[in-house]
This record gives sequence, C-alpha cells and structure tokens, in this order.
Amino acid sequence: ILDNLIFLILVLFLDNFTNKLVVFGIFYLISNIPGAILLTFLMVKNFNFRPKFEFDILKKTILESLPLLGLVILTYVFMQADIIILKLFQSDVDVAIYSVAIRLSMPLIIIPSAITSSIFSLLVRKIRKNENYTSIVNTTIKLLILFAFGLFFLISFNSNQIIEIVFGAKYLASSLPLIILSFSLLFLFSNFFMIDFFTALGLQKINFKYSILLNLFVIPLNLLLIPIYSYYGASVAKVVSLFIGNWFLIWNIKKFIKINFSHFRILVWILFNLLFFYFLSGELNIFFLFIIESIIVILTILVFKIFTNDELIMIADLLNSRVLFDKMRIVKTK
Repeated sequence: ILDNLIFLILVLFLDNFTNKLVVFGIFYLISNIPGAILLTFLMVKNFNFRPKFEFDILKKTILESLPLLGLVILTYVFMQADIIILKLFQSDVDVAIYSVAIRLSMPLIIIPSAITSSIFSLLVRKIRKNENYTSIVNTTIKLLILFAFGLFFLISFNSNQIIEIVFGAKYLASSLPLIILSFSLLFLFSNFFMIDFFTALGLQKINFKYSILLNLFVIPLNLLLIPIYSYYGASVAKVVSLFIGNWFLIWNIKKFIKINFSHFRILVWILFNLLFFYFLSGELNIFFLFIIESIIVILTILVFKIFTNDELIMIADLLNSRVLFDKMRIVKTK
C-alpha cells in the first residue's frame, strides 16, 4: 500500500516533465525504496534478521532455485512470443489490437496470486507435518476454476463495453481476441496454483518441464497461425498451450492427491450462468451489470452447493471471515 500510494502521488506530477518515460521509470524506482526499508526493519524487529553469508546454504539455495529460474525465463518467453511473432508477420495495428486484449486479460493473474498467497503458508505447514492436504488443494483448484469462469462470463458478454471504457472505441476489434484470452484464464488460474503446490513439495523440476512444454507448443502454433489468422491465431495458440500445460500439471498432481469434486454441479452452474449473462448483457450500465452478475455468480455457487460445508468453512477461515460460517460449524457438530 505504501509503495503504490507513493507511486500514485509521484505520477500525478508527471506532466511537469518533458522526458516522461524516463521520469516514470525513476518514479517507479523511488516508490519501491520506502517499502524495502520498511520490510527490512520489520524483519530485524520481528525475526532478529542479521545479514550473513553461509556458503553451504547459498549452494543449496542456488541448486534448488535453478529450475525456478528456468521457469521464470521460459514463462517470460511464453508471454512475449506471440507479440514478437505478430510483429514479424503482421502490421503495428494488429499488434496494438492484440496488445489491448493482452492488457485486459493477463493482469487478472493477480486473482490466483492473491488466493495462492493466502493458502501457501497453510499448505507448507501441512506438508511439513505430513498432514493430509487433499481437501485444501481440491478446494483451491475448484475456487480458481469458478473465479475464472465468472470472469470469462463477465468479459465475454461485455467485451465491447470494457474495451470502449478502458481504451476507446477505436480498439473494438480487440473484442474477440479478448474473449478468447479470457477463456485461457480457466487454465492459467489453476496452473498458477499447481506450480506453487509443486514448489511447496520441492518439485520445482516439474514446473520447469511445464514451462518447456508451453514453449514447445506456443511458438510453433504462433508461427503456424499468426501469418494466416493474425491476432486471432495468437489468442488461440495461447489457449491451446495453456490447456496442454494444464493437463500436464493435473497428470502430475494426481500422483499425490485425488482430484475430486462434482463436475455435474459445476456444469449446471456454468449453463445457468451462461443463460443469465446472455439475457442480461447489454441491458444495463457495465458497472451495475458487474455488481449484479457478481452477486448472481456467488449466490448460484451457494444455491447449487458447489462447495461443501467444510470447504466453505475453510475458505472463510482463509479469508478471515470465519464468523460468517459459524452456524455451519455448529450444525455440522450437532
């Protein structure tokens, strides 16, 4: 919060400078300094942190981190390959249209990042204590899938309005690529969590293999589809690659836990919301529509009993809103 608040205040003065891009970069650097100092101070105060060098620990850390380094580099290649290949084969207009769709869809990765951050420490504790973590993994994957579907519904039926509000009417050609990329969130969200799950288990090599697999598919698909279908081909290539990566991670995760939840209830929930969004879209202001559709998505999750009582209690605990489900716990105990 501190870093972002400082950054926001500094950016308000950007118009007073001529070389705005360089100044923007300097502002970004300056805004990160107070947070770094504050975190260091809190580490010293709360954990008696003292910088020191131990070669054995450094060696072990580097060896365990190498697969993650490979994952980060190859993930960056995966995220940028479509833009680079699009620049080679198509015009700047095509790149701009596709970039709009990317900018509106990919930042939504903040959602699984926030959820995973909330769950990760609990997951690590259970792994260290050799406790059963199956319910946590199943519940988290289910939650991320539902989040992704909810966003897909919202974006798919309101893509034109979203683009027009954020970037203007001249970028409405980004509508279909945005819809296709929003569909990729169904795989991207759960992939994000499963990568962290394997990291918690110390199986970073699986994540590295996953990143290799993504690039083995996305680069050839982009080279094949972009010259013919332009930004549509790039969107499809990303979805197909993430789908293949998703199945690779699920295949590996099944070696440790049993993926088990009611596919039928989720299917009914999906069909109901598809019909609801279809009849409601375009009838209201986008902001009111977002509120109404979000409420309906949450209510239908409860109505169709997508989550069990235990799963709802676990989610409430993670969100620090345990009181909301105290009655469920009492009823279950009785």
